[in-house]
Amino acid sequence: MGGQAVSDFAARPPGRVVIEDVTPQVDGGRFAAKRTVGEPVEVGATIFPEGHDLLGARVRCRHASEPAWRDVSMDALGNDRWSAFTWRNTKAELTELTQTPVGEYMRPNFFAHTPDILHEYLQTGSRAAFQIRLVLAGTLVGSYGIHGPPFELCVGHALPGTEEYRDSEKYEVRHWDLDAPGGLQPLVALLNRIRRDNPACRHDRRLRFFPIDNGALIAYGKTAPDLANVLIVVVNLDPHHPQSGFLELPLRELGIDPDQSYQVDDLLGGARYLWQGPRNHIALDPQALPAHVFRVRRRIRTEQDFDYFL
Repeated sequence: MGGQAVSDFAARPPGRVVIEDVTPQVDGGRFAAKRTVGEPVEVGATIFPEGHDLLGARVRCRHASEPAWRDVSMDALGNDRWSAFTWRNTKAELTELTQTPVGEYMRPNFFAHTPDILHEYLQTGSRAAFQIRLVLAGTLVGSYGIHGPPFELCVGHALPGTEEYRDSEKYEVRHWDLDAPGGLQPLVALLNRIRRDNPACRHDRRLRFFPIDNGALIAYGKTAPDLANVLIVVVNLDPHHPQSGFLELPLRELGIDPDQSYQVDDLLGGARYLWQGPRNHIALDPQALPAHVFRVRRRIRTEQDFDYFL
């Protein structure tokens, strides 16, 4: 560690570090854990900091015959519960984050930002960047969050060269005009209503990414286990420019007959589209709305031979 790093660390002492779920443990730690002499002892714990600093951990131990304690480094298991969604902004980063094995033993929460993190993406991307991060957080996983007024009002002012808010609520009491023009409250309310009305949003394990021939667009689907509810989400990750591309869908896996047309309703924009086949064109202008959240309606035929979509 260089002198500058030591100085910076000293100027910003670490926050509280929580250690819990220590193993081995007998009756909540009331009694000593015992092993046979020579038998290895595996020690584990859940450890997390107040803030977002990286942590290392060591176990201090000694044999009864040894006067000095020894430090043994602990290995991270790769099950960090902090999802790091805030720093994942590209298609590759978002895909990698949601396809890791951690989904087997945890349910992640995607926070679009926090009181002490204002990512460069939000600093430079204007209102569209906040819309993009909101839709991604609210549709990629079953649990998401935002830090109230600063996010809803698209506050992007940071201390130069940092991810710290220029006027941080960590250090001052802020009074907000929640009715200021340009706020995201209607979009937040609409997204939460979509999440409530569509069971597919509640399933983290049923997320699948779809090919789309533009690196600035990301496309994925979420389905209910019985395929009764199918959502297709397409997001323009470029907050500055319109982007377009052709989307490829695995129709049979989504319960859609490849030989029949099907309707997709844009739950964000309100438009309806009649699609045929697996390949369809998408165009998104971030200055209008940078995302589609489509609900699939399958084609049925009635006694009167009119087309309806359910």
